[in-house]
Amino acid sequence: MARRRQLFRAIDKDNSGELNHGEIMSAVQEIWPQLDTKEVTRAFETADEDGSGLLSELEFKMMIGFVVMLITGFLLYYAIPVRTTQSLWFRVKVVLLIAAGINAFLFRAKMQASSDSWDLDPIPPKRIRIGAAVSLTLWAGVVITGRTIAYDWFDCHKQLPYFMYWAAGCVDEMAALQ
Repeated sequence: MARRRQLFRAIDKDNSGELNHGEIMSAVQEIWPQLDTKEVTRAFETADEDGSGLLSELEFKMMIGFVVMLITGFLLYYAIPVRTTQSLWFRVKVVLLIAAGINAFLFRAKMQASSDSWDLDPIPPKRIRIGAAVSLTLWAGVVITGRTIAYDWFDCHKQLPYFMYWAAGCVDEMAALQ
C-alpha cells in the first residue's frame, strides 16, 4: 500500500493529489518509451471516472489494477493458447467478461444520470441495486470460471459427447465422430 502511495506521489509532479494526463504520459514514457500513446490516453480516459481530466488516488489504483489484470491475462493466454482457447471454462469466462463490461457501462450510465435524485436517500433505487447484484454475480462467475480453466474436465483429448466437443471447439474430435 505504501509503495503505491509513493509511486502516486512520484508521478504527481505538482503535488496536487491528482494526476493529470501530462503527468501520466511522462511517467509512462519514462518507464516504457515504446508504448503507444493512444493506448495510454485511452486507459487514462477510462480511469477518469468523473471526466475531470484528473485521476484521484483511487482512480489511479483502479487503472494500475486494470493494466496488471490485462497483462497477466494476456501472458497466461499466450503461455498455452490452443489449450486455453479450447477450454470450455475460458469460453464461458469470455462471455461473462463481455456481459460484465456491458453491464458496467449501463450501470454507470444509469447511476450517473440519476444520482442527483437519490444521492441522499438511505436506499438506492431498485434498478441500481439490481444492476449492482448482476455485476457482482457476473464478476463472481468470471472469477470461478477463471479458476476452473486449469482443470481438464472437458479437454478435447477426453471422450466427451458431441455437444461438449462443439462447445469446447474441438474441431478434430468432431470431425472424427462424423
